[in-house]
Amino acid sequence: MSAVDSPSTATLSSVIDCLDDGALRAILVRTCAADHNSLRQTCKRFCKIVNSFSFRQERGVLGYAEVQAVKLRPPFEQYLKDYGEDDRGPLSREDSTFQKEYNELGRIEAYGEQTLGMNVFVDGQKIKMEYFCVHLLPRHGVPFFSMCDNISRDLQILSVNCFSNMGCPQVPSLKAAVPTHDRRPLLYISEFELPTEYRKLGSSVGPMILRTLLTETLKNRWSIAMYIPVGRAQFTESDKRQSGRISSMVNNPSRTTELSEQELQDEKEWMDRLESLILQDMRQLFRARFRQVSDRVVIEECSNAYVYTTPDILSNSSQYKSILLSHEEAMQMPILRPQRCDAPTRTPQETALFDFMFQSALSHKEKTRQIATDQVESLQNFEAQVRQKLEELVASSEDKTRLVISSCAIHACAFCLVQPCIQFLLDLLPPDKKKESLDHPDIGGLTPLMVAAGSQCNGEFDERKRYEICNFLIQQGANKHVQNRSGLTALGFFRAHCKSNNDFAITFGLAGRLQVNGRHGVDLESLLMPATGPSPADEQVNEEDSEEIDDNDDY
Repeated sequence: MSAVDSPSTATLSSVIDCLDDGALRAILVRTCAADHNSLRQTCKRFCKIVNSFSFRQERGVLGYAEVQAVKLRPPFEQYLKDYGEDDRGPLSREDSTFQKEYNELGRIEAYGEQTLGMNVFVDGQKIKMEYFCVHLLPRHGVPFFSMCDNISRDLQILSVNCFSNMGCPQVPSLKAAVPTHDRRPLLYISEFELPTEYRKLGSSVGPMILRTLLTETLKNRWSIAMYIPVGRAQFTESDKRQSGRISSMVNNPSRTTELSEQELQDEKEWMDRLESLILQDMRQLFRARFRQVSDRVVIEECSNAYVYTTPDILSNSSQYKSILLSHEEAMQMPILRPQRCDAPTRTPQETALFDFMFQSALSHKEKTRQIATDQVESLQNFEAQVRQKLEELVASSEDKTRLVISSCAIHACAFCLVQPCIQFLLDLLPPDKKKESLDHPDIGGLTPLMVAAGSQCNGEFDERKRYEICNFLIQQGANKHVQNRSGLTALGFFRAHCKSNNDFAITFGLAGRLQVNGRHGVDLESLLMPATGPSPADEQVNEEDSEEIDDNDDY
């Protein structure tokens, strides 16, 4: 009797034939990756199951998938991927571009930062990552903001919110995590999109890839790793189709009609879905022992969430039962997002008043600028027309005071830095309601004084107007001690404006650090200073890392 016809073999074959694919897959997912090639050669049914999407997905969710290696892509392979074939003909290792721009880590960028490509091996197979890109960015001796801007706009925003221009952490959570003496590079994961079968939060594949990258592939090469969670990284095939459908619906340039109620509902549901996918992406990083940058000023002021980890955090995780957080543990970790309060619905009257005063203030500002440049034009007729139209708009209101305050029209005029338009609105209010109107928060929690202090100014004319408006608002009763949800006073908004201008100048290499506002800036800082001093959030905006001064010689 041959081995093929032996009773044991025949019995096993009979048992296997009795199992449906689901039951057989449940058995095979528990096998070692080293046995998979043998399983593929056993029979067509085994081969089909082991090569299936469901098999790979189930192994990841059950924790049986094996991440064997995350390898740096060989330099010439990366060169071919970056440039491909072009008019110069086949690419060669002797090409000057390859010789100058590539080393053992990857591509060398303009400021010495490096872009690294990765090859990932799971269950004995090289998997096709949708996107996986890593950057190593020096944190000393280079203009950090400009270097980050060279990589992406998102990274540039991250850098100015979390670091100084010398690459030193500037927010408390990162300061506490990174030792001041550790100046190794920032490791920034710009893209991390797994094959679709591994995108379930319960899958261990993504977290294990990240752990392998950080603790093995790039061990000792970085001081802090950061990532910006995105919904796209967790798209299913259905999500991809829905994303395309909503984008075509909303951004159709040939469309001449407003979105229908059903289309608006579809768009809202899709935005909710995107938010849930961002949280799912963040929790995937949590499983790999990343943490959220939880400082209030970052949470409230940045549209993106940021997560980070350090070598110390990863090494300390060895004390736990598992180097990865479980799915349940990741779900229990709190996630901080900006406090969103539903915008109160403006009445048609409130909307009309806001829009009219905003447009009037813009026109008034432009006419005043023309006078300042000797293109004389009287404002008296224009101001009379604005006042008359304003009185007509509020005349039919049963509660004129509530209309003026709730419309936030004063905020609109403060943004444009136009004092007469603010005065027109204040004249409509009884004396005991003027202070309330000046301290009334808009949907973002900002008072008119905060809006004026943080408004964008172009040149000496606007800077002078800003000081005059802030001084006027305070004399009228505006409270400069009021804080928004992030703890910023009007002083903090002014400092944030100055910092934004400085960061812009540094990022784009403008000559020297801008002396924002000159004399007006000094005077305005003094004018806006609360009697008890700056709030902690105000101080943080203006905080300078002492190491930044020490490192100036590195340039």
